[in-house]
Amino acid sequence: EGKFGAQWLGATWSLAVEEQFYLVLPLLVRFVSLRWLPGVLASLVVVAPLARIALYESSTSGGFAGYLLLPTRWDALFLGVLGSIALRNQIARVWLASHVRAIRWVWLSSGAFLAVLLLLGQGIGSKGMTYGGHTVLACLALSTILLGVLSPPGYLRSLLRSPWLIWLGSVSYGIYLLHLPVLGLLQAWLLDGIPHPSHAARV
Repeated sequence: EGKFGAQWLGATWSLAVEEQFYLVLPLLVRFVSLRWLPGVLASLVVVAPLARIALYESSTSGGFAGYLLLPTRWDALFLGVLGSIALRNQIARVWLASHVRAIRWVWLSSGAFLAVLLLLGQGIGSKGMTYGGHTVLACLALSTILLGVLSPPGYLRSLLRSPWLIWLGSVSYGIYLLHLPVLGLLQAWLLDGIPHPSHAARV
C-alpha cells in the first residue's frame, strides 16, 4: 500500500512527453517548409495510432506503453498544431467557419464514442483506447477549440467562451498535477488509514 505515495507524482509523466514535444516541434517547423508541414504533421498523426496498435499486439504491456510514449501520443499534439495552422491561414479559417456544422458533428460523435468506451470500461491501456480512443479524444479536444473560436453567436459559443470555463482552463494543468495528492489525503482523512487506489470509489 505504501506504493500509492509514489503514485502522487504519477501525473508528471506527461511533463516528460511535453518536454520531448518541445524538442521535436521546433525542428519540424525549422526544417520543413510551410508548404509541406501540414502534410508531414498529418502523416505523424496517422503514425500514432498505428504505433499504439503495434505495441498492443506485440507486448502484454503494449497498451500502457501506448498511453505513455511520445510517438504513440503525438496525434493529439500534432492535431492541435494543425488546428493552429488552419486558424492562422485565412483560406482555411474561412473554410472551417463555413463547415461549423460538420465540426459540431465531429464534436458530438467523438463525445458519444468516448462515452461508449467509458460505459464499457475501456480505460487506459484498453484495446478501445489503443485502437481509436486516444485519437478520438484528441479530435474531441480540437473540435471543442474550433467551435469556441468559429461558432456563430449563440448558446454553444457563449458556453465555450464563458469566463468560468476560461478560468478553469487556465488552472486545469495545476488541478491535474495536484488531484492525486489531494485524493490521497482525502482518503487518509475520511477513511482513517493508508490511502490505496481501491479506496477512491469510497471517498
